[in-house]
Order: sequence, then C-alpha cells, then structure tokens
Amino acid sequence: MFKIGVIGAGHMGMAILDSIVSQNQAKPADILVYELDERCRRQAKSRGFAAAGNENEVYSNAQLLMLAVPPQACENLLEKLAPSAQRQQHKPIIVSIIAGTGSDYIRRYLGPDTAVIVVMPTLGMKVGHGAATIAHTDNVPADALSYVLEIFSTTGEAVIMDESLIKEIVGVNGCMPGYALYILDAFARAAETKGIDYRTAARMIARGFAGTAALVLEEADPRELLSQICTPGGLTAQGIASFDENELAKTLVAGMQSSVQRGHELAR
Repeated sequence: MFKIGVIGAGHMGMAILDSIVSQNQAKPADILVYELDERCRRQAKSRGFAAAGNENEVYSNAQLLMLAVPPQACENLLEKLAPSAQRQQHKPIIVSIIAGTGSDYIRRYLGPDTAVIVVMPTLGMKVGHGAATIAHTDNVPADALSYVLEIFSTTGEAVIMDESLIKEIVGVNGCMPGYALYILDAFARAAETKGIDYRTAARMIARGFAGTAALVLEEADPRELLSQICTPGGLTAQGIASFDENELAKTLVAGMQSSVQRGHELAR
C-alpha cells in the first residue's frame, strides 16, 4: 500500500480520488490533498480527505504523488516543487494526468532520477467507462505501476503504451468525451427545433451512444456494424450518405488533429 498525495482536486482529480477509495486502496483520511480552489478544497475536505497546507507538504509526505492540475498551471507547480526535490533523498513516484506534460518535462524540474508515470484518463471513469493510456519511465517500480494500472483498469479500460504515442492518442481517448458531448448536443438541439424536448432528446441520443459503444466493446468491428444497420435505401443509410456528401468524417478528423496539435504546443 502506497502513501498517496494528490495536488489538484478538480473534476478529474476527484474522480481518481473517488476511484481509489471505492476500490479500498486507501482510506480518505490517509490521502493528503492540496487544492488551490476554495470550492474544490471544501469538497475534498467534506469527503474526508486530509488537507495539506501547500504543495511541498504533499510532495514531502507522499510515496505516490498524483499531479492533477490544469496544463497552464504545470510549470508554476513544478517550480514550487523543485526545491523539495533537490533536498529530498527519497522522492515520490510522480503520476501525472496533466495533458501535454511528459516525463522529460517533469524531470527537468524534479530531477532526472524521478520516477514518472504519465496517464491520459477520461472523465468516464466516474461511471466505470474510462479509457486511460499509461506510459512510464524505466525506473518506475513494478508494484507502483501495477497499483496505478489497477486504479484505472477497474474504472474502465487502461492500456500501457510507449510515451511517444500518448500525445498522438489524446484525440482518441482524452478528448473523446468532449467530442461525444458536442455531437450529442448538436443532435439534441436539432430535435428541439422540431418540438422535441431537449432533455428527452439528449437522453435518447445518449442511450444510442451507450448501446452502440457496448456493441463495439464486445469486439464488434464498427465498420461491420455500420454496414449491418445501413439498409440500402433506408433512413440511416440516407443520413450517412448526407454525412459523406458534406465530408463530415474529414471535419471530425481535422478537429481531432487540432487537439493533438494543441497537446504538442502545450508540451513545448
């Protein structure tokens, strides 16, 4: 069992904390949390998590330190932790879920000997449908990697891959909930213009997404499924033909590539 520290208790940070507790991997009172935002700080405290006075207190007392701050706050955080990293002989293993932030960048501030696990999770982990990609430096202990893998595997699916691919797959897993919500909202708003209640439409569309996703997760090929439900001359086939005519697939890929590019920009 690792002594866990978390810096950042926003939506994703809290989802990870809840996952750790629900799996009985640690009790809330044994997890040291630091969060700048007052509302998030109160929320973490109300759930029983131990509150730290600053970032360095968490760093100095954790064996496994999760960094869950926004990308824009990453450099400032690492600068604050750097003095502790220089003084401390036994450093915590860093688990970063900060988008666009790789192990080399973290080690630039915390030292080349710092063990780093980089995770790209999704908010779906809150409901057992997460999709996390995990990479790590060579000096991460096997038991620590197994521990982190378990956290994310039990809340959906977790895949270990080379870190060079983490930024490339961000459009496939990290940003996908946002893409799905964008498309869902577009369909729901279109239904609303026809007199259908927005919330009712949103729920029906979400069921369509969930059911289709469940079929794909049973190892069905999306292309096969699409060919099965697109009866020639039918309603779905007509809609898909319109998508193709308007080059929707090209637009979606362009959006995904834009997210990937932004990840590279943040990394630089």
